[in-house]
Amino acid sequence: MWRIKPFLFFAVYCFVQCCFTNTAFAQKDTSLVHKTIETEEVTVEAKRQSQEQFSSTLSSIQIGKEFILQQQGNTLMNSLEVLPSISAIHTGVGISKPVIRGMSFNRVIVSQFGLKQEGQQWGADHGLEIDQHNVENIEIVKGPASILYGSDGLGGVISIRKPEIPDSIFRASVLGSYRSNNDNLGTSIHAEIARNGLWLKTRISHQQYADYRVPATEFTYNRYKLPIYDSRLKNTAGKETDYAFSVGIKRKKFQSALHCTFFDQHQGFFAGAIGIPRAYQLGSDGDVRNIQLPNQEIRHFKLISNTVIRFPRSKYEIDIGYQRNHRKEHSPPHAHGISLPSSNTLALGLVLQTISYQVKNWRSLGHSWSVTLGSNGHYQTNERSGFEFLIPNFQSYQAGAYGLVQFEPNARFLALAGLRGDFSRLYAERTFQNAYANGQYVGIAQRSPTINRHYALPSGTLGLSYFLFPQVQLKYNAGTAFRVPTMAELASNGVHHGNFRHEMGDSTLQPEQGLMQDLSLSFTSKRFTLMASPFYYYFSNYLYLRPSGRFSTLPDAGQIYQYQQGRTEMKGFEAQLEYRITKGLSYQTNAEYVLNENLDLGIPLPFTPPFSWLNEWKFEQALGRKKSKTLHASISAHSFAAQNRTDRNEPITDGYLLLNLSAGTAIKMGKQELNFRFQVRNLNDQKYLNNMSRYRILNLPEQGRNFQIMIILSI
Repeated sequence: MWRIKPFLFFAVYCFVQCCFTNTAFAQKDTSLVHKTIETEEVTVEAKRQSQEQFSSTLSSIQIGKEFILQQQGNTLMNSLEVLPSISAIHTGVGISKPVIRGMSFNRVIVSQFGLKQEGQQWGADHGLEIDQHNVENIEIVKGPASILYGSDGLGGVISIRKPEIPDSIFRASVLGSYRSNNDNLGTSIHAEIARNGLWLKTRISHQQYADYRVPATEFTYNRYKLPIYDSRLKNTAGKETDYAFSVGIKRKKFQSALHCTFFDQHQGFFAGAIGIPRAYQLGSDGDVRNIQLPNQEIRHFKLISNTVIRFPRSKYEIDIGYQRNHRKEHSPPHAHGISLPSSNTLALGLVLQTISYQVKNWRSLGHSWSVTLGSNGHYQTNERSGFEFLIPNFQSYQAGAYGLVQFEPNARFLALAGLRGDFSRLYAERTFQNAYANGQYVGIAQRSPTINRHYALPSGTLGLSYFLFPQVQLKYNAGTAFRVPTMAELASNGVHHGNFRHEMGDSTLQPEQGLMQDLSLSFTSKRFTLMASPFYYYFSNYLYLRPSGRFSTLPDAGQIYQYQQGRTEMKGFEAQLEYRITKGLSYQTNAEYVLNENLDLGIPLPFTPPFSWLNEWKFEQALGRKKSKTLHASISAHSFAAQNRTDRNEPITDGYLLLNLSAGTAIKMGKQELNFRFQVRNLNDQKYLNNMSRYRILNLPEQGRNFQIMIILSI
């Protein structure tokens, strides 16, 4: 009888959650921790890390490739959303950007191969140009990580670790996948070889998908009911091809590697996603895989070199990289009130080129002390084209230097203190552009002023870690933080269709400055792992996009939203519990909540994730006398409360419950292994609006039930 108790509890829980999620959740503060949880998918590090690890006093989560495969979503961020405090801003099924503790855009750093991923992070419809099949290990650092990574790390860092060096002569794998909701067909081929300290890795991935299905036949926008034909959102199809190549050498005291990746994505936007949705745009064209206007093309090229030199009591790391991000937005010019030939569909083109570096030296000063000195920075140019204007051409320089001192007198106590100084410059010439009214050319208009801004600011941090008992660890972090305004915040002036509004910058804006605190508590026993972590951030001049009360003269632009600054506070918690019921059966639950507010206006910030509660049951069993077969299965219920705390002109969302099911088996056949994985996302075919989706503004529901099949053959 005891064996079925967890499943009875699950049934009762689902009933309670269906009732609970239709009401707003009362605001509460609790906490998240940092102790060691090891499952096959996730390791939440709380034990003593290497003295070189800055994250040893911060709340961090480490996950491996197995977790990403089991949670496989449409994008890398979809796969990580089940983790506490991690969410994503979505545009359809192929575009998502990370959110940590309610912070996103240029307040969250994503790094790969040791250097920050550089794209158009400031836009809600600008995704993360990374192939999730080419990710082996990730560390997610939550809290004030700006000292080591730079001023953009206010909310946290998603650090995609450098690939593991192959230890075999030859290894390869072939992956095939299918998703029923949008008829997604995908494949990824990987090979690696190593010999005499030399190694090579390569991967090619491709996926192509049709318009995705939603559990609805109509939606309401501005009081008009508009049709959704065949329950598919028209023009949400897309395709993506990714290439990756790494080569390196490993010696006892020296190792070096060169990584090259290319990301190529072409995706349609829902027919009403730019401008006002109209019924004539939504009719079926008979082809669910074609990509019509409006759409976007993104190509991201990356070339990064990593070098490590080891000495008996020190280590040097040198990372140098080049990135080129080319983004094109296509739409018909007449939709923007511009009279141009219909063949000219390039509304906005952005080419961002970045040269970046990082140099770091860790040195032991004795039994208890160590110091890390480092510097990182970049040089950027961004060139625009197209008949639309949003931001001007600009150049950016940034360089920072830091020092971290770590004191570890014994295995129970660790203290860390750091200082950082940053210098930054942003430059853009005054920009003019043709002006149109009612489709007619009316002259030349200035769209942005000359920008020549310099910033130089220090920041500091203090971190403590103490084991109260062998099973209980306490962590505390406090620090100052700042962030330099982006060019979009300083000089934007145009309709940002990703946000459905006319955005206007302010060239007088000052850097964000704030104080950040983070507390973690963790407990680990043979069967239980408990984590809790509250946080509190205060900003004296948080950069904020506010309605101005003035209406735009541009077509379909509505009210002008202007970047301004104000006092803001953010607080919240993450909590997680794991109970290992038997050797193969476990139960895990985690909850997260973010409460933020612009103190000058008394209103919340936009794109704030609602309270969420995840419950998951997992089973895994080795089969056969030689344990050559493995069977695993899981079922989860992820509930989201209603989000009634929204910004001005930001709609509220009701609560909802998502049920997910997964199962799989691995069969070893000598040196080969065959993996079969099956998932059902949104098992209950829930119709819901995602508070973190930009299509939510159009009252468009998210994907319905989605069956996923994945087969992997490893050699």
